[in-house]
Amino acid sequence: MKRYVATFLRRKRLYVAALLVLIAASLAGTYYYSVTQYEARTRIWVDKPVLANVLNQSPQAFGASPSPAQEQADKFFQLVQTDSFMAAVVNNTVAARDLTGAPDHDRDVLARIRAKLAVGVAGANTLTVLYRDKNALLCQQIVEAAVTQFENWNLQSQMEQSSLELQFYQKQLEIYDQQVKGIQQSLDRFYEQYPNPEQGSPQGLELQRLQRELESARGVYSTAATKIAQAGFLDTLTAGNQKVQFQIMDKATVPQVPAVTTSAAIRFLGIGVGASLGGLVALVVVLTWLDTIVRSAEDLERASDLEVLVVVPDLGRSRLARSDRQRGPGAAVAAPGSAAELLALERSFMRQWAGGD
Repeated sequence: MKRYVATFLRRKRLYVAALLVLIAASLAGTYYYSVTQYEARTRIWVDKPVLANVLNQSPQAFGASPSPAQEQADKFFQLVQTDSFMAAVVNNTVAARDLTGAPDHDRDVLARIRAKLAVGVAGANTLTVLYRDKNALLCQQIVEAAVTQFENWNLQSQMEQSSLELQFYQKQLEIYDQQVKGIQQSLDRFYEQYPNPEQGSPQGLELQRLQRELESARGVYSTAATKIAQAGFLDTLTAGNQKVQFQIMDKATVPQVPAVTTSAAIRFLGIGVGASLGGLVALVVVLTWLDTIVRSAEDLERASDLEVLVVVPDLGRSRLARSDRQRGPGAAVAAPGSAAELLALERSFMRQWAGGD
């Protein structure tokens, strides 16, 4: 830990200056993020499709079924991931001029817009759509165009599905009609052979079986005919169906003020300051690892893998400092005398070491 602190203290001015630059960059980024981000949103009340309720009045559902808002949000999200849907949305906005017809360029433009479009659920029947961008007008246009395209797609999908169901019921009606006629013919032939069958006899049991089959076939035929009659109102329901299923609660408007709140700006600034401090600590650690200069006995032991037995202090400098303090600030420094004194001290130390003292 001492090494890291020493590394920081040796160049503390440089590190503090770098930290201030990073914090200033965080402040500038927070300001730019706060004043240039606009958001447009809309809330839509979603209900189950009328056509689905008419054509399927007794659905059998196993387990927990998704709410109408969740079901439509899943469809909306999947459509947003397709380039064809996003291209139809962008073509109705000011961003249409960015589409040049080049596949790669247009794909990048659509991906950039798609990343800013969010679809969410605010309740069992509430669907939310929002878009965030620097262009306030584009925000409002993207939300409106996305909702319009989704409503058109959803209505067209319901019409196609209902048309297929109508064709299916018509085919089934023909089959059920043949079954009713066949069972009726079998019952007529049975009455010709056994006009008055006794109850409990084999003929009576066969008569009961034929009568049950005829009733069941007539019931299935009647159900299919009812489905077809209900589906016949398709042309009159399609226009009002969409209004009933989707109701705009909050219409998207052009935002007048940035959408970033104070808490979001503070959070963004905190992230920037934290990243700046982390970067400074990482820089100090890296420079400490790369530092190979020997400044202490610990550094020498770490560099040479040898143990330091003793450290000889710099007596010349220490005595010079004491003599300077004794002479005072106005006294002249006698460099030659100090050098001679240091040389004599060194010779005395060598004689003592040679004599074994």
